[in-house]
Amino acid sequence: MKIKTTLNRLTPEQAEELAKHENLGLLGVLLYKLGRKPIATTVLKVNKFYYPYYVAGTVLTFKRAAKLPSRQMVGMAVMEGAFGVVQDMRGKPDMLEKDVPAGQVVACKYDREKAELQIGKFLANKGYRKYRSIPQVDFREMEVIYKPHYACLCQKGKKKFYRIIDAEIRERNYMLDIKYKELTFMDEEPEEGPAALAEPQADDRPEGTVRGE
Repeated sequence: MKIKTTLNRLTPEQAEELAKHENLGLLGVLLYKLGRKPIATTVLKVNKFYYPYYVAGTVLTFKRAAKLPSRQMVGMAVMEGAFGVVQDMRGKPDMLEKDVPAGQVVACKYDREKAELQIGKFLANKGYRKYRSIPQVDFREMEVIYKPHYACLCQKGKKKFYRIIDAEIRERNYMLDIKYKELTFMDEEPEEGPAALAEPQADDRPEGTVRGE
């Protein structure tokens, strides 16, 4: 399927190195100094996937009393297509159109109408905090774009878990570390998501695998 995606700035090998990195914290550093080395994290598989975002360009109009001219505020916001978290956005990232397997594309759980409702509520609250007035939110543009990520199936001792690397900004996506198993991909039935870690569905993703078990 053809999607509009932001740029991929990481190789699978680089993502693997980021997934191995441990933030020891103060306790970990202390134990390390005492000669108790932490258990190393092993990366079993690395698989690429594309995560959806709604990007909206809007105009907020604030009506004023005494026939004063209305105020207007132009802004952009972005909402995750899977969990509905909305954030401010400054400008659009570099993007390209790309054909990718449906099995690598995360399905949106929000349609355009629901996305507009979520983003509109977020921007209206933001406008109210600034001007103490509830604005009218008009959408000038709305599109779905995707960000490339790597799902790294890791093992530490007997424990298996995922670490998700954002391939555009080259950082961990800590929310998706936790939520990855709840995602639905475009080639799956709606009720299905990545399988349990004992038999991780990441094994079957078609691109980006660098190592088997």
